[in-house]
Amino acid sequence: MEVFEVGVTAAGWLVVAYLIGMASLQPAMGKLGDRLGRRPLILGGLVYFGVVSLGAALATGFGVLLFFRIHQAIAGALITPNGRALIREIVPQERRGSRFGLVSAAISLAAAFGPPLGGMLVYLADWDAIFYVNLVFIVPTLFIGHKVLPHQKGRSDKTRFDLAGAFLMLIVLSGTAGLLIQTRDSEADRLTLVGGIGLVVLTVFFLRYELRRPNPVFQPRFFLHRTFAAANS
Repeated sequence: MEVFEVGVTAAGWLVVAYLIGMASLQPAMGKLGDRLGRRPLILGGLVYFGVVSLGAALATGFGVLLFFRIHQAIAGALITPNGRALIREIVPQERRGSRFGLVSAAISLAAAFGPPLGGMLVYLADWDAIFYVNLVFIVPTLFIGHKVLPHQKGRSDKTRFDLAGAFLMLIVLSGTAGLLIQTRDSEADRLTLVGGIGLVVLTVFFLRYELRRPNPVFQPRFFLHRTFAAANS
């Protein structure tokens, strides 16, 4: 905000755009991993994340920074679902609970450690340090991944990819975020009401559409599973 002279709403999109990109693209990237195999998407995603992190660190304007931030989300969406799917595929069933628990604990620890590390880097260096530091983690991760990630063939799937479902989910998530962070004035309140009604209608249509798909990108029936629904809630 200080360097690029932008307000809170604009700066908020650096966080929101990343979260929307990750949330909307992970199901699609997981499906892609089913067909192409996990290894190339994980390693490719790491390289992709490193390149766009460097681009973000060198950004000369807010628009450029937001552009690379969105690409970070795309790269992260390549890695995350395929990493989790790989655990399910290679770990014996009796050990999956403990392995998933270990990974989840590591992610939670990293998420807790990240903000104070970012604050320290900004204090000691500058805002771009929080993007440069990604390379410190990505380079050894790439080396380890290249050595240990198994070579697997993707599964053939004759059903068409649910491209429309992925696009609808992106619109629903983006619309929700836009309604939540837009400026609150009298005109915005009227727009919020109209947009909210439209968003509810679109969400219902999206869920009904996905329920009819033989191979949906988002499966609402998962939420009939009590444990899954409780964890996500």
